[in-house]
Amino acid sequence: MTTPNQYISNNNGVMTPTDIQGTDITSALGLSSTVDEVSSYIESIPTLSAQVDTNTSNIATLSSDISDLSNANLSAQIDTLSSDVESLSSQQIINISDISTLSSDIGSIDTNISDLQSSVSTLSSDVEGISSSVSTLSAGLNESTTVLNGTTAGTVTYGMSTINGVGHFVANFDGYENDSATDQVITFETPFILAPMLLSNIAGLSFTVTATDLTITAPNSTAVFTGVIMVEGIVS
Repeated sequence: MTTPNQYISNNNGVMTPTDIQGTDITSALGLSSTVDEVSSYIESIPTLSAQVDTNTSNIATLSSDISDLSNANLSAQIDTLSSDVESLSSQQIINISDISTLSSDIGSIDTNISDLQSSVSTLSSDVEGISSSVSTLSAGLNESTTVLNGTTAGTVTYGMSTINGVGHFVANFDGYENDSATDQVITFETPFILAPMLLSNIAGLSFTVTATDLTITAPNSTAVFTGVIMVEGIVS
């Protein structure tokens, strides 16, 4: 009968009871290197823990930097967006102002067109009046005419016609000159009922008209006058 600390190895390498008293069990079992590795790992645990702490701190710092960077970028983007919105709003206000100005300009154009139409209407009326006056002048000159010589030089050719109870007297001054102080008087062929209307385009030469005659006021100068006068009114 054997005791627990008596082992021998059989031919198959299996431990059998024999006397192994005083032998290192780890050596006997072949675990010496494994135990050394475990001990070394246990000894390195504080170093690994410190590295973990360092990495954790680095990660926290990196997270903070990322957060700051994100916040800064977001803030910058918000500022840019706000600026764009303000510019757009300002442009919208400008566009609205332009539209208002354009509407006002259109209104002014409409008013100007209306005024122009009124002016055209007035001009047409004036043209008709001029045409009538020209017709009257032509009719007057086509009647028998009389020539009055200026006291110094030139002539006054005049005539009178009656159309529908209206008398038309026309006188054409051609280089008329009167250096004296004596007025010249033309008597109307047909007297007017009332003092007639006189129209003249001869500047500087004065006239006096009554129902019966036309007085050419003596200029008493060497001035020479050329132009036309018309006298119109109701005749008897």
